[in-house]
Amino acid sequence: MPNWLTDNGSSLDGLTQAHLDLWQAEGPTTRRIAEHFLKWAIKAKAAPAGLTIISHPRGTSAKLDKTGQAEALNRVLNAGGQIEARDQAAAILVFGQQAERIAQLAWEDVTVTEELVTVQLGSINIAAKPVG
Repeated sequence: MPNWLTDNGSSLDGLTQAHLDLWQAEGPTTRRIAEHFLKWAIKAKAAPAGLTIISHPRGTSAKLDKTGQAEALNRVLNAGGQIEARDQAAAILVFGQQAERIAQLAWEDVTVTEELVTVQLGSINIAAKPVG
């Protein structure tokens, strides 16, 4: 946010509700979690009191049904070489695995070669041929 304020001719001590609303509306949904920073800035007297950020509603993201997941996965895997192998592997995980298992992965669990992309999930290997 400080960079955004500078780019928009302001600073943290000159922050207004209009700035916050515009910053939040222009950016990704991750900006909604900035509420903690704002509370700290107000408490530290680095930002004016009384400003608010719309709270991030947990668990409200749209979810695809199984058919939608399969269609999205097929689009990614058949993108004609326009999507990198690691991104394809990520799509396989997102549309085919539980979030808890994905969160435990490290880069060492993903192997990319010219012939194959392999993801190690515990004792399970998920492999896909890179497109392109």
